Amino acid sequence: MPQLHKFILILIFIFSASASVFSQEVTREEMLPIFQKLGTESWTDAYAMSKDLLAKHEDDITSGFPELLRYITILAGAGSVSEGELSYESFGKYATTLIGKPLKMAGHPTTFDTDDSHARFNQNEISMKHDSVKGHCTSSNKAKTSIYCFENYDFPYTVSDTAEMHLSTMVGESTRWGGILAAVELNPNKSKVWISRLHIKDAWIHGFIPTEPMPQNPILKKEKIHVNPPVTYDTMRIH
Repeated sequence: MPQLHKFILILIFIFSASASVFSQEVTREEMLPIFQKLGTESWTDAYAMSKDLLAKHEDDITSGFPELLRYITILAGAGSVSEGELSYESFGKYATTLIGKPLKMAGHPTTFDTDDSHARFNQNEISMKHDSVKGHCTSSNKAKTSIYCFENYDFPYTVSDTAEMHLSTMVGESTRWGGILAAVELNPNKSKVWISRLHIKDAWIHGFIPTEPMPQNPILKKEKIHVNPPVTYDTMRIH
């Protein structure tokens, strides 16, 4: 019995230690190699590395990195599909596991969408649809030869909220968007022109103003406003 008791204590210690390792927050040092791969558009490496890091820290609810990692896995996975390094089937199978979970996207310049027929690459476009506020971003490679994600956002705002949100102050500035992944659609033709459509519900906007803070208001919550240099597509640095 003493030996059995000792064995049980050892097992408890091992599993407790393992749990503490896997529940730790994601660190900036762990993210930097992934950012570097994104900067060089090494999509296959970024996809594998972000998936591994996310699996290790899926329970991290405080650092904000898992939300960004989920988006990176989708973007890098789509990039890998575009380059023929990953199948549509494998990418779709993984991407659907992220449905219902929060995502945090890259920072992009912000514009008002006044022309639905004109696609602006790697820009956050705000539009007014009836009494609601919608968002769209066409995320592509740097050369703009392949669209990885059409990102469609449903914001919980009405048109009457827009003055209070000071949306006009965001135009020309960088903002980061995010929300809950509601659905993922893959190109039914499986071509490389575009790979996926993402539908985001309960979307939010974070302001990125280099010198002055965003106006404080109940729509843009104070804890989501950061005074830092704009986030670039190349690095997706998180603040």
